[in-house]
Amino acid sequence: MQVAHIFSPGFPARSVEVNENFKALADAITALEARVGALEGASLPVPGNYFLMGFQTGLIPAGQQAVIEGIVYTGSVTLHAGATPGGGPATLTLREAKNELHVGGEMASRRFVDVNETIEASWTLNSATGGLALILPDDQGQPRTLRFARGASRLHIGNHLNATDGSTVMLFLIRQGA
Repeated sequence: MQVAHIFSPGFPARSVEVNENFKALADAITALEARVGALEGASLPVPGNYFLMGFQTGLIPAGQQAVIEGIVYTGSVTLHAGATPGGGPATLTLREAKNELHVGGEMASRRFVDVNETIEASWTLNSATGGLALILPDDQGQPRTLRFARGASRLHIGNHLNATDGSTVMLFLIRQGA
């Protein structure tokens, strides 16, 4: 940050020059406040386009057998502007690359699954934490909520434990562009 006028002892300071210096400082402070606000998440909600990356592991019991799974998620998420500042529709385009190992009984088998899908969902902000939540439709008709930690507007991190099937998911949403 530089100011336009430098003053020396013994020389009079003109008010117009002092005011120009103060304006330059005020503009710099305002710009810094905006940057800090964006980094601290004060600019939420954050409609826009995001890159999605995620990992899932699981040990899922199935009677006398079990499934050991490892899944990698990649894709994109668009958080559309909504009718309110705290939410709106979302579109997820995902690739799910799954490696399953079925064990138990007399046999073991391995299966690779590669799925591409588009999911229409919605997003909202958790009023208590300020964190992002994606509300996804579920196969059984119950919505599934993925919660992300409060953070900067460019990165959201979610860690999800599904106690019903033994899987754990780590998801990252990284904002594309400005």
